[in-house]
Amino acid sequence: MSAKVIRFPSRPTRLALRLEWFASDRRVLAGIWAIYLALRAAVLLIDVQPTSDAEWYYLRAASLAAGQGYLDNAGAPTAFWPPGWPLALSLVFFQFGVSTGVVGLFNLACAALTGALTLVLGRRLFGSEAAARAGLLLLAVYPNAIGYVPLALTEVFYTALLMTACWIIVARSHWLHLVSAGVLFGFATLVKAQTVVVIPVLFAIDWLRKDPLLGRFPRLFAEGLLVLAVAAATVLPWTIRNQVQLGHWIAVSTNGGYTLLTGNHDSATGDYSPTPPS
Repeated sequence: MSAKVIRFPSRPTRLALRLEWFASDRRVLAGIWAIYLALRAAVLLIDVQPTSDAEWYYLRAASLAAGQGYLDNAGAPTAFWPPGWPLALSLVFFQFGVSTGVVGLFNLACAALTGALTLVLGRRLFGSEAAARAGLLLLAVYPNAIGYVPLALTEVFYTALLMTACWIIVARSHWLHLVSAGVLFGFATLVKAQTVVVIPVLFAIDWLRKDPLLGRFPRLFAEGLLVLAVAAATVLPWTIRNQVQLGHWIAVSTNGGYTLLTGNHDSATGDYSPTPPS
């Protein structure tokens, strides 16, 4: 008869202890947030004046805040750039005044929301506090995410908008959540027109991530259609405005073809070419 082997619990490794500390200590999370916010607040001290696309968005937002409509530099109605970011920024300008400082502070608030959503999505999707905190830390030190904060460009606001819509889809428990997500996706489409493709991709990922695939497909397909329909309804008033003021059915904006041409012609070098050959 063989002797019974007694196994004593092994001591946790140094790496395991550090991971446990990283995932459980409140001071770690506070430190990550301090890094996250401090780096973004620091770049607001840089005097950045809007140029190129940022200048156009900035001036359109100021025009809208003054009640002058969505007009180009010549004062004519336009749909060359998507209107979502200038519309949102105009509300901030109307309340707090037109200045680059207001842009930066609004972007800082949007960045804080993105950080919070990164944390809660990490907890929800990975079931791990360590993974969620690691994601927030990586975002905290990501140069692009920091550098865009003082700029009057779409990226910081759009990321917060998209992350909020995705969180609602992930955490949904009622059909009204789908409606809310549809509204947000619709407005995000008015910021970046390609947003509409995110909706089917998001529901496809949800469908493929667990069984039964066939049994879950009808419900997810219907939910995706509802979100798409609400998003389309959110965009529709702007499309009608374009028909009334410009005489053409333009869903969001008209610069897609021009942007494609400036980077893809016989003389293209891989950089922006504002005057491609006709």
